[in-house]
Amino acid sequence: MFAENVKLQTHVHHIRTNLHDGRIRRRLALNGLALVLYSLSVVYVSSRVWLSVQSVMPVTLFILMVGALAGFLPAFAYAVDQGRVSRPLVRTTAYVGFYWLAFYIYLLIPVTVIDLVYLLGRLIRGTEPHGLPAVMPINRVMLFGLSVPFSLMVLLIGTYLARSPRVRTFRIKLDKPFNAGQPLRIAFLSDLHVGSLVSVTNLKRMTERVNALRPDLILLGGDLIDNSLHLMEKSDFTYQMSQLKAPYGRYAVLGNHELVNTSAEEMAVFLDRAGIGLLQDDVIEVAGLVLAGRNEHQTEYSGSMDRLTPEALLENTDPDRPLIVMQHQPADLDFLAGLGADLALAGHTHRGQLFPLNLLQKHQYCQTRRYARINQLHSVISAGYGTWGPPVRIGSRSEITLIQLSGRSS
Repeated sequence: MFAENVKLQTHVHHIRTNLHDGRIRRRLALNGLALVLYSLSVVYVSSRVWLSVQSVMPVTLFILMVGALAGFLPAFAYAVDQGRVSRPLVRTTAYVGFYWLAFYIYLLIPVTVIDLVYLLGRLIRGTEPHGLPAVMPINRVMLFGLSVPFSLMVLLIGTYLARSPRVRTFRIKLDKPFNAGQPLRIAFLSDLHVGSLVSVTNLKRMTERVNALRPDLILLGGDLIDNSLHLMEKSDFTYQMSQLKAPYGRYAVLGNHELVNTSAEEMAVFLDRAGIGLLQDDVIEVAGLVLAGRNEHQTEYSGSMDRLTPEALLENTDPDRPLIVMQHQPADLDFLAGLGADLALAGHTHRGQLFPLNLLQKHQYCQTRRYARINQLHSVISAGYGTWGPPVRIGSRSEITLIQLSGRSS
């Protein structure tokens, strides 16, 4: 299974290729630091959970269990997931491994909070409190034990939020002459991540819901696949995507996961089989407006790709025509506004997907809100339809974005 993992092999190749880039080296260093912190936190949480189970579990068994869950299982899940094959063992291991990561995050939070409360009590009173005064007469060991069912409950809620996408509607009126009568209905989908954890069955449900919205135009914001293209070619991916119906067509841009798993050329051919046009720094006219699709930029795990600056991409566009710019990651929004763009569409962020990661995104992207206005530019960022890693969402929800676009009278 390891030898069949195209994605892992591609990651290693691209990391070696990109090591000359200082930005890439810094990102890799941060990833290494995160791994060290994760390992230390496992030791910390395990020592606390042990207080609740030491009377019913031998210490050797506990250490082996923690080592398997915290170290071996996530690494094995990542290694076997997203290769050339989709076997029951691969899918099961991926599910268990990625669910463990989500479970661990929401085990770490209450355990840390409990320790902080008791530490605060010691600082204020000079001694460690026997319980939470005037709140609950529960000792510390019992509270650590309750952290496990709390984490499981959070996972159930997060699974529901990930598996129950909502339709989020934006009614946008441009300050340009356009479609003053019936608004143009644009369905925008991003981050499907179809693969081992987001199946083609999920895609069928998505197609039915999108078609029920009766869109005039369908736009796809990248990260459509999460597995190797070889695996997708053996699935019903192209058939299900071909069932998306819109009179003005379907257009897509590439995301970072496409660059990791395949080449732009192969992806263009693959999407063409589903009747989807791939925009690679291209500008087209459709439905009475101008649509520009930007290439995805390089990451530490992806190959390099030429990407035009906003000025070069939009230099020949008519400033009097409504202009939509679609890209995978939200970037250059101020520049796009200055160049006369009216609507910018992006995804990638998943709105953090797992709390508290959504709080950290504010420092990573130029915009994290679902909607923002920069002069005449309306910016919409989708939380995405699928999930990456754990099939869980806390602090966000899977979504289909519907934009009802209109303009002023001529």
